[in-house]
Amino acid sequence: NNKGELKPSVVLYGIIGSSSFCALHNQLRESDDVSKYTVRHAFPEYKTHDSSESVTRLQGFGVFLDIKNMEYKNIDDEADKKKDDTSDSLADDETVTFSESEEFMGVNLFKLQQSLLTSSSSNTAKVNGELTLLKEELSRLETTAADKEGKLAEEGMKVWKMKDLGLQTLKLISSASIQGSAAEGMDKFAELVHNFPKMANMVSSTKVPKSLRNEVSSLYKSGAFSTIPVNSLFINGKRLDLDGNTFNLFDLLLEVQKELALTNKLTSLQLSRKVNKLISDAAIAVGVPKNVDPQLAQVGNIIRIDVSKGGKNVVHFLNNLEKDREYSSWPRSLKQLLYPAWSLHTVRRNMYTLIANVDLLTMQGASMISQIKMVMAQQYPIRFGIVLVCSETSKSDSSIISSRDICRLFAHIRQTYNNEKANEFIMSLASYVADSSKKTVVSDGFDMYADMGDMGEVDVTADPPLINTQIITEIYSNSVTGRSIGKAKADVTTVLSGTKDSYKDFVAQCIAYLDARGLPSNSFSMNGIVINDHTITDNLMQLVGREQYILSHYVRKGELTDKMKSLFSSILELGNAYVRYHPMLAETTSEYVDFNAHEGLSLLGEVTFIQPIASYAHTLMVLSPLSLPQHFLALQSCIEWVLSSSASETPTRIAIVADTEPTDDAVDDAQSCVMLDEESSTCVQTSELKNYYAVAEVVHLIHIITASNVAEDSLKLLSMLFGLLGDSTPMPEVIVKVNAAIKSGSTVLSLTDTEAVQHSFQMAASLSRKAKAAIFSSDSSKANDDDIVVIYNSRKLVVSPSKATKKSPIHELDLVLLASLEASRITDNIATIMPLIAANSKNSSDSLSNEFLRICSYCGYYSGQSSKRFDVANVLKPFGFEFSSDGAGSTSESSSLLYNVYPQVTNFAESSQSLQVIYIVDPLSLAGQRAAAVIQLFRDHLHYTQCVIFTPKLEISEFPLKTFFRFVATPYGTGDSELTNAALFTNLPRQHVLTARVDIPEPWNVQTKAAAQDIDNLRCVAGKPCGDPSTGGLVGKFKQDMTQIVYGLKNLLVAGQCFTSDAKGSRGRPGLPPNGLQLTLTPSHSYQQFLTHKTQLLASIRNNTLSSQPIDVDVNENVPRIPYTFSDQSDTLVMQNYGYFQLQANPGLYILNLAEGKARDLYTINEAESAFGGKFIAVKTFCDTVQRLMVSKRPGKETFSLLDSDDKSTLDDDKQSDKSSQSFWSSLTSNLLGTASAPSSTAVKPVVSDEDKIHVFSLATGHMYERLLRIMMLSVTRQTSMPVKFWLFENYLSPSFKHIASAMAAEYGFEVAYVTYKWPQWLHQQTQQQRIIWGYKILFLDVLFPLHVKKVIYVDSDQVIRADLKELWEMDLQGKPYAYTPFCTSNKETLGFQFWSQGFWKDHLQGKPYHISALYVVDLQKFRRGAVGDNLRAIYDNLSKDPNSLANLDQDLPNYAQHQVPIFSLPQEWLWCETWCSEKSKSKAKTIDLCNSPLHKEPKLDMARRIISGKLFNHSWVQLDEEIRALAAKSGYSTLSE
Repeated sequence: NNKGELKPSVVLYGIIGSSSFCALHNQLRESDDVSKYTVRHAFPEYKTHDSSESVTRLQGFGVFLDIKNMEYKNIDDEADKKKDDTSDSLADDETVTFSESEEFMGVNLFKLQQSLLTSSSSNTAKVNGELTLLKEELSRLETTAADKEGKLAEEGMKVWKMKDLGLQTLKLISSASIQGSAAEGMDKFAELVHNFPKMANMVSSTKVPKSLRNEVSSLYKSGAFSTIPVNSLFINGKRLDLDGNTFNLFDLLLEVQKELALTNKLTSLQLSRKVNKLISDAAIAVGVPKNVDPQLAQVGNIIRIDVSKGGKNVVHFLNNLEKDREYSSWPRSLKQLLYPAWSLHTVRRNMYTLIANVDLLTMQGASMISQIKMVMAQQYPIRFGIVLVCSETSKSDSSIISSRDICRLFAHIRQTYNNEKANEFIMSLASYVADSSKKTVVSDGFDMYADMGDMGEVDVTADPPLINTQIITEIYSNSVTGRSIGKAKADVTTVLSGTKDSYKDFVAQCIAYLDARGLPSNSFSMNGIVINDHTITDNLMQLVGREQYILSHYVRKGELTDKMKSLFSSILELGNAYVRYHPMLAETTSEYVDFNAHEGLSLLGEVTFIQPIASYAHTLMVLSPLSLPQHFLALQSCIEWVLSSSASETPTRIAIVADTEPTDDAVDDAQSCVMLDEESSTCVQTSELKNYYAVAEVVHLIHIITASNVAEDSLKLLSMLFGLLGDSTPMPEVIVKVNAAIKSGSTVLSLTDTEAVQHSFQMAASLSRKAKAAIFSSDSSKANDDDIVVIYNSRKLVVSPSKATKKSPIHELDLVLLASLEASRITDNIATIMPLIAANSKNSSDSLSNEFLRICSYCGYYSGQSSKRFDVANVLKPFGFEFSSDGAGSTSESSSLLYNVYPQVTNFAESSQSLQVIYIVDPLSLAGQRAAAVIQLFRDHLHYTQCVIFTPKLEISEFPLKTFFRFVATPYGTGDSELTNAALFTNLPRQHVLTARVDIPEPWNVQTKAAAQDIDNLRCVAGKPCGDPSTGGLVGKFKQDMTQIVYGLKNLLVAGQCFTSDAKGSRGRPGLPPNGLQLTLTPSHSYQQFLTHKTQLLASIRNNTLSSQPIDVDVNENVPRIPYTFSDQSDTLVMQNYGYFQLQANPGLYILNLAEGKARDLYTINEAESAFGGKFIAVKTFCDTVQRLMVSKRPGKETFSLLDSDDKSTLDDDKQSDKSSQSFWSSLTSNLLGTASAPSSTAVKPVVSDEDKIHVFSLATGHMYERLLRIMMLSVTRQTSMPVKFWLFENYLSPSFKHIASAMAAEYGFEVAYVTYKWPQWLHQQTQQQRIIWGYKILFLDVLFPLHVKKVIYVDSDQVIRADLKELWEMDLQGKPYAYTPFCTSNKETLGFQFWSQGFWKDHLQGKPYHISALYVVDLQKFRRGAVGDNLRAIYDNLSKDPNSLANLDQDLPNYAQHQVPIFSLPQEWLWCETWCSEKSKSKAKTIDLCNSPLHKEPKLDMARRIISGKLFNHSWVQLDEEIRALAAKSGYSTLSE
């Protein structure tokens, strides 16, 4: 302050909106005694159910209560015995209070109480007493009604009665809206879908008007939603899926925040509200494909290039399906495409044309010819053509053959001999190049390419061979002249002498064709779809399969017919092929410069444009270095294009920004020398200083020309200037020639004024810094100092010049293509708005051009914030839907489908509506349940106008919603504070058994923290209370018949994708996931502790005091592997499925790294950020975040496989690796200890593992199965002679089970650990909890357990073990990844139920046994190395989309996959089940499984008491159960049902 005292910096933590916060906030905000004031929101803390700790109550989750299928009585009967038959009643003197949301039978008791107290304040006691009686009566009536309604879902509603449920629901919503407003209609919508099982009977009795049925029918017939996904929420066109496996409210709120930030940029333009709406619509429309056939929308945006234009005589076709004899037996009609097919249709038409652009003297080119030869040998219906790359290379040896020489020879052969000889020459040459690097390993590509051709796999990383005239003559002789070496030598000599002009013409045609089309060397195209890659076989099947779908659609519509002469040309025309290829066409997202940000505005204020005469102009800005000839040629190309565009309908202005920032030393040297002659001996002429002078002179010349001439003259002079500089013309000569072209009276170019030169350069350097600040974000920059950045109407394009060629790196056609792309995306739409802006503006042409640029920048930057937007408003407009600027929708006629929901506030500012919020949902769907909650959140708390469009099904054949639903999303400080984060279900039907589950964001790992009841079997017993035994917490408020479930957020998921980025990648294919790569996630502070340990250990080695420590060696890093255990580290594998990986962590900073061992031996992480070689991961948000990890093979390890095999070669390699490690360790310790060799005590030793324990995996849900699980665990421990560690799936276990399990572990000496995994979003999701559990039992075995666990035995929870599991643990599985027991067939009573012995299963198994999944052994090492998990997930994902497949998921899947993943069959005695096995065989049984019987529905516990008893058992099931109950009571649980 003015007294010289430091002012404090203040951070206020508080609950924003609370009275105490507001008071202190207002005081601090106005204070002059605070230097910096920061606000942090602090969430209110609450005590947990036992008041032992304070917690933060979370929101943003949903809760389901599913009606459970009770075909088998799987309920713990102990709970029934312990139910207290006395009920709590309200105390006489207790005052009744009501929450704002408390409602019974449509009566809001809170509102009624407030109304009565206001009018009858003198008799409060009487009002409360009457309301209490009313509440009890209404509650009784509602419960009775709910029980009556609920029977429908339990007993099954008749199909004829549920047929119109969707339309009937919509009718009720419509009626509620007519009576009041759309807000009341949305409340009715929420009431119906959140309680549908008890509302269904009432809904089904509603009469559907004919007009409503016709309206819905017309909507579907119109195809209005063929290109827009339903069950979605669109925020300004950005889609959020409401029907996915998970729903994340935090993602939704983040998107709202981002959209608001973007729309704030629009308001900075200070345009009218009408113009803003037009610009917003244009921004949303950016990136939406125009004129796309709805039936082809699913294949994505297909970009084709017209590769046929200019291809005559250049494209050499190797085959012709329409003329070659080998295809003569194929049908000719395109109608073949309309028949069902499970492979490619073979039609004698050139439907698929693949053209490869090959340089035959490169390894990639040879590889492409090799692949083409292999595919042609299989007679795939593809026409293959090649275009030769005729590049000329500088060579010191004149006998060395160039690619241009090969082109001449090829043209000679084709002209002198025939196409067949030309083909043989190409194949022979490619074979020679390939043989120079042929690898000994066998390719593991697609099976369809096995044993095709004779070239083998080409190592594209090897250096290509040098081919001289002698070698090429031999190749020519063998393939062309019939081994006549003399004739061959004469031909080669004649051709290479260059005397034949026709051969030169062919070379020129090839060069011109590739240059005009912009096609890269060693790339290929399929029907014009360019793939800039040499790996044809990796891409081919996906390309052709997609093309067959597209072509069949064209044939079906009559757009492709048999009468067409050239299908190739017709396909290119139908695909709107571009004239030229450029990598920007393949960009999934385009980059735009933000000219509405501070940096962009600052640049616009400084840069000088050459402006054409027009009301406004498009903008081309070029940021380029001025150091290479290619830079000047690129600038010349840009100027020439601007000259041509200015004469067209799109006048364009241009600004040239010199990318030059000299070092401080260079500037100082230049300033000391600038007034002296360049030849002065007093100046040290460093290379940097000379470059500085050269650039400064060019900058000054550009400045003079730009400032002193009219636009067209300036552009022509600049073009001339850059052309001369591009040809490396000396500067004095440049000045003379340009001055000669300057018109009389104009300023003459001169470099004599050195101060002016210096000033121009300083201005250019300043402008360069501002340009870079605007163009590049804080975390990005130019990849290469020589790069040129082209900005067209804010679209950014980076061009990298090649020093190997003297051509311009920018082709004028590239700029034509860029302008064309931007016209279709943005500029055409904005051009229609500009007259409206110009009419209301007095700004100059330059200012209007800036506004046009800023609007384009807004739209482009807007689109860049999302991968895809849907232009919902414009797509639905032809079908009668209109959307206004306030976000509301309307239809041409009164509609029951569309509802506008307005904010429930009276002072809502019209201008604050900056979001277009549109829902398109089926009301009777999961999306409908979620949407109903989100609509209320937006309406009541976010205050945005919303448009809801319902798309109910016309007919329903299956009961749609068998679940009650609540969503928790009430802002703090609103509503009932005690219920702020509670999902409250009231008046539920009593006759149902319900299962509770949560609908949580994808990153959440949520576990049950407290529950007195069995949440898998929530129910009421007749005559007994339904509530919890105690009445604490929320239950205390409602007391009778209430139960409470508390969930806790255990940790967050770190999920991502991992891919290889090196040339060969994993398994020889670039860009594929490194399947099986082991990853670790470790807190960063733990690595610091490891460094301390490592320092101490190395000191011990040096002092020779480490005599017994086992040490391994990291041969890559040349350091010992330090034995160290990270207690808080998690690990996993990378799946082949999408490269997916998943880890768990609490909020904090972590390091994602490769695991020690083979993963780190073979791979490195690209751009590793930490000193430990890993990547920093900050776990800090509830939003979905996908980490992307790129890895590369270590040099020299490109051919090594990450997944081990058992063949001899691999074992020999491992042995050799061990020898290398030992040798290295001896050398290392010798250096460290100063001795000749390492002591024997420090020799390499294997890492100690958990092999002394038997690992048993199991899972259970519900108190009954938990009761069975405890008995199974006790029987395993009693019978097994080795230590046992149980791995239990945590997701469905109750807190009481975990407590008892800990007590049992201490009592019986086993270990218990819990594992969990989140079902990935990309894998087809099951909806029934039982099927979800079955999925977890089989689908994630490779990633469920820590990597050090090498084997596991799965045992069903309802089993009892009679044998030592050590026998099973040590059993030889004969190389199989897992072992199951085949089903028994000895029980004659159930032979008719053996589905596997007949029908589909009999045919599919082909004599293999069908196995039961109640017990199995998994060799996790074999399972992981063989990618079994990936195979099972792929098969499951394919089969599970059919709801009738995989009826018993956990069992059917491995049995179905036996042909791909073999099963070792265990001896029959390892699993006995009364249903399938005879009573006689029971005495030999080593395990007893309580599987359900189709003959009778015996309760599980009755079955257990009956079967697990008698002389075959040392302890009966009842005895084991009583023993555990006694232990439970001893540990603090009086009953296990609590």
